[in-house]
Amino acid sequence: MTKHLVYGETPEYTVVKNNALLTLDLAEILKDSDGDGINDIEETQKLFTNPYSKDTDGNSPK
Repeated sequence: MTKHLVYGETPEYTVVKNNALLTLDLAEILKDSDGDGINDIEETQKLFTNPYSKDTDGNSPK
């Protein structure tokens, strides 16, 4: 962890390996734009659903 964790802030991690620096923003990784419980990355990369629509397949009762 690169900085002291303060309540309400998202921790930021930095990994250094083979002279490569990788900084991860956990808030961005875990973001769920539509609030359906599936994060945006999983929706776009694995499920191929719309991360901005709770009912991508349109089967929700009206």
